[in-house]
Amino acid sequence: MFLTKQLLSEMGNAIYLEKSFSFPLDDIIICGYIDRVDRLDNDKVEIIDYKTGNIRNLPQDDLQLNLYALVCRDYLDLIPAKLSLYFLKTNQKTSVDVSNVYIDLVKNLVLNTADKILSQNFTITQESLQNCNDCCYQKICPKLPN
Repeated sequence: MFLTKQLLSEMGNAIYLEKSFSFPLDDIIICGYIDRVDRLDNDKVEIIDYKTGNIRNLPQDDLQLNLYALVCRDYLDLIPAKLSLYFLKTNQKTSVDVSNVYIDLVKNLVLNTADKILSQNFTITQESLQNCNDCCYQKICPKLPN
C-alpha cells in the first residue's frame, strides 16, 4: 500500500485497511480489496480508494468505489456516507456523498454484466480485445481463440 506521512497521521479513523472481501451477489461472487474504510460520526463510514495515476474521474463516476460502497452496505453491515478517491501523485482527495439509489444501480449493472458474461451475450470488438489481457476470465472465455 502507498502511504504518505499525511495518510499515516490520519490513521486514527481507519477501521479497515486493505480489507479483503468475498461477497455473494445472487449467483456470482464478488472478490476484492477495499483500500481503506474510515469511521465517521453517527456510525457512518467513508470509503477511500488510493490511486497512483492522474485524476481521471470523480468518485460518483467510479464504478469500483461504488461497488465498495455496496460491499460495505450489504456485506459488512456498515453505513457508507462518503466515497473518496485519494490521488497519491498530487496528494489530492476528492469526495462525494453516497447515494443508495446509485449503489442499487451499480448492483444491477454488475448483475446484468455478469449475466451477459455467463451467457456469452457480448460482442468482442477490436477495441475490447485490447482489454482482454487484463481480464480475469480470459482463460475461460469462449469468445477468445486459445
